[in-house]
Amino acid sequence: MTRQYSRLGALMDPVTDRLLVVSGAVVCWRFELLPRWALAVLAARELAMVALGRYGLDHGVELRINWAGRLAVAPVMGSFFFAMIGLEGVAR
Repeated sequence: MTRQYSRLGALMDPVTDRLLVVSGAVVCWRFELLPRWALAVLAARELAMVALGRYGLDHGVELRINWAGRLAVAPVMGSFFFAMIGLEGVAR
């Protein structure tokens, strides 16, 4: 929104997203709010994203925050939100 950019912010944004997704998955797993197979697939995806990010950083790829990445995270975050407030039909 303010068009401000920092290297630390660019590195921390994906880490923060991953931690938020993992914490939502743990809550949904614990209380069986979403199918466990879907949570396992999500966990595998998040691990793959961390590995790819690390690989990219090691090989000099510059990570940039973009709208496509933000929009890709939105359905995942939304499903946790809807599951936690009891709207399983919307979350699944």
